Amino acid sequence: MTQARSATATVTFIDEYCQLYQDVFPDVRSFEHFKQVQIGMLAEIKRKTLPAIAHAVRGGDPQALHHMVASAPRPGGTAKGEAAQVAQTSTRREDIYPLYRRDRR
Repeated sequence: MTQARSATATVTFIDEYCQLYQDVFPDVRSFEHFKQVQIGMLAEIKRKTLPAIAHAVRGGDPQALHHMVASAPRPGGTAKGEAAQVAQTSTRREDIYPLYRRDRR
């Protein structure tokens, strides 16, 4: 079996912060994309969108950043797609938005 490569080093404090979350990501590429998003959030750019972050970060790919966010592990172990399935089980607005009341219009 081949050995997985280590993640590319970036800014030291970003690497140290992201190291706490490395075991959350199944592969090195998604972990590197996570680090790129963290760098982009701290960058001095006008908009903090994924395309703008990818443009500001060296080697950033907006589509890869989008896939990292879209397929990221969910809190409580909810896999991608399960959250949408849970949301579809209830169609009443009061169930989806618990603070919604019809008399608030």
